[in-house]
Amino acid sequence: MAVYITDECTNMGACEVECPHNAIYPGEDSWSYSDGTNLNGYIKNLDGNIVDANAKNKPLSDEFYYVVADKCTGCIGTYSEPQCMVVCAMDALRYIDDEIDKNEQLTKFDWLNNSKSLDISNYEISRQENTIITENIIEKNTADITINRPKKIKNKLIQWIKNII
Repeated sequence: MAVYITDECTNMGACEVECPHNAIYPGEDSWSYSDGTNLNGYIKNLDGNIVDANAKNKPLSDEFYYVVADKCTGCIGTYSEPQCMVVCAMDALRYIDDEIDKNEQLTKFDWLNNSKSLDISNYEISRQENTIITENIIEKNTADITINRPKKIKNKLIQWIKNII
């Protein structure tokens, strides 16, 4: 994440409307990867987890505006400086690090603007709230994923899972 909001925030909201990837949300508002981006359907997020881009996630703050780290590029790729910092009258936004990895932020910018949905039509996924699928789920709890594939492939996958466990 390139920027974060400090406790000096007075909830004016000017930062929210300036964010090109809709990475800033008012306290108590839920967020999704798809808000203000080209992300849609099931996607692989920056941590490598498969998530539903349209799913509403719990707010990161119940009181003040907050920045969603996976969506904040610090405006790299769009503007020369973070627009939220430019418009904040309270100077309530700060860089997370002294040095910003511009390549990392450009990679994030590209991901937000050009990401393709994953085809998970062969899988029936059942999880409570905010669906997240990782390779680790197979190791931890195979009951979370029901696989609807031809029997031969299904048997190979079951054998692979047994070998891991």
